[in-house]
Amino acid sequence: MFCERKFVWVGECLSNYGDKIPFDDERWLKIFRVCAERNLIVQLHNAPDVVRLAKLLPELTVIGSHLYFDVLPELVDLPNVHVDISGMHGGLCRKTLIRARELFGYERLLYGTDMPGYDHDAFIMRVRRDFPEAEQPAVFAGNLLKLLREHDSCPAFKKR
Repeated sequence: MFCERKFVWVGECLSNYGDKIPFDDERWLKIFRVCAERNLIVQLHNAPDVVRLAKLLPELTVIGSHLYFDVLPELVDLPNVHVDISGMHGGLCRKTLIRARELFGYERLLYGTDMPGYDHDAFIMRVRRDFPEAEQPAVFAGNLLKLLREHDSCPAFKKR
């Protein structure tokens, strides 16, 4: 039913809380293989095991949540991975967005805040400060909408 309605986003899944089952564990892989087969997008809380999963299932589109600085360099060469800029690192830590842009370019970065945990104004300010004006529309919405179209999602922001 999820796929019939053209819903394509699964997550944000967490491996580093509670039971701490890594994303490349067979218990997770069962659902991730189905997601890859059905061309779904999987959003994962960034952790070192995101890298292992993205390498193990290169056909799976992965959104790494938050700019977890230690993991970013390992995700760069994995074209199936995009990163959202939400969380502490994206809105509060200096130069993290600049570093993410240097590593990924602006095309693989998605706007996010983790609201209500963080004030969205800090994220808006940092994108406006750290990205040229011509790139900002892509980061704020364009990259996400393109990704949804590529996965044949129901049209964003339209009634069905």
